Amino acid sequence: MSINLSFFASLLIVCYVINLSETMRLFPLNNDVCIEILHQAGVDVTDVKIIRHDLDAKSTLQTGQSPNREVFRLFIDYEKDSQTYNTTFLVKAPISSIMYNFLYKYGVYEKEFALYSKVFPEMSKLEQQSFSAKFIAGDDSKYINTLILEDIYSSGFNVKPPDALQHLNVHECQLVFEMLGKFHALSIILDKRELIPEIVKIIPEPENEYEDEDTCQDCDKARAYFDQGMNHFVQNLSPEIKEKYAEKLDSIKDNITDKVNEGMKNSLNVIAHGNLMPSKLLFKYNEENNVAEQVKLMDFQAAKWNPPLIDIFYLAITGMKFEDVQQHLDSLLEIYSTSMNELLKKHQVDLYPLEDLKNDMRKQHLTFMWICGVVLPLMNNPQVPVELDGYSFKEPLSADSMATVYSSQTYVDAASKWFMFFVERGLFED
Repeated sequence: MSINLSFFASLLIVCYVINLSETMRLFPLNNDVCIEILHQAGVDVTDVKIIRHDLDAKSTLQTGQSPNREVFRLFIDYEKDSQTYNTTFLVKAPISSIMYNFLYKYGVYEKEFALYSKVFPEMSKLEQQSFSAKFIAGDDSKYINTLILEDIYSSGFNVKPPDALQHLNVHECQLVFEMLGKFHALSIILDKRELIPEIVKIIPEPENEYEDEDTCQDCDKARAYFDQGMNHFVQNLSPEIKEKYAEKLDSIKDNITDKVNEGMKNSLNVIAHGNLMPSKLLFKYNEENNVAEQVKLMDFQAAKWNPPLIDIFYLAITGMKFEDVQQHLDSLLEIYSTSMNELLKKHQVDLYPLEDLKNDMRKQHLTFMWICGVVLPLMNNPQVPVELDGYSFKEPLSADSMATVYSSQTYVDAASKWFMFFVERGLFED
């Protein structure tokens, strides 16, 4: 199966460039819909009377957390048997933006619906553990690609404040890697049982499935953008590095999408979150010592049937301090491997040994570098250029905008450090 990295990567870029002020595409909210939501949530709705329903106008999300949907709290107060009850839900609604039709055409909303409504409940049946908010209701026709989910914020889960650049501490990373090992393992187990919907595993290639010229042009321009990113990554390396590794660096600057795809061939695939930065993680902290005890995932619009290292690379680069990656990545990989293989063994599925994981890391090192070259510079710029606000690859970025994105001194310093990390770990060897 071919891996359309252009699509996968474009979702990541959109996470930084979409205009969050666009209007939501929200389903009509009325008493009948509220009754149905309560019914789907397990409430006996016989003789239930809706007293009030209200959608909190303030999003529960932080900027950049879920750029193509907004998540709001839905308050439903109802009366039954002379008792009044107050309930809350999360409403995850798509934003009516320049990217909406693009994402809809690719089945992004259908895929996320399938994950929440079918895959995650099957995971919970196997291990009595939830990895995200519980699905309550939602379908394409009635809810206009809107998901109704349990309000896990009311259960004490929240993101680390206040921005997406907040690094996780080592303990939080350990929780995430342990959870991620289980999550990936369960997706393998469900696939063996043929319980993964096809929409989750395959995203249509636009050149094969659509006659939409604009969509194909978007993908071509996205690929060109990624090549630009890798060229800027190389340019930001120190003179000493560029001189020593000149030949190798020249070989990765162009057609990075194809080269990353090549490295992923014949790899183990799982349901990869695809955009695993700190803002996509919800932690529950101990009230006495403020230490994280549980973690859940949110926002699966970039999820893809891909190698598990996509998530590991992404979290390491966007969610950890560089020094922590240097000191603790090996132990975190052991935690991940142990967590994954315990479940695979329990359900009599072929194991994914730690040594195989590390071998795949070497084969897929360009994915690691691609995230550094395309995603990290945007995260290191507190103000994204105006030209990127709502950018959908319709026009090439100007030289000024590209220079602004890649001029952050934090990023310039990070580029050489990360490159040497690849070299020291043997990830850049033939």
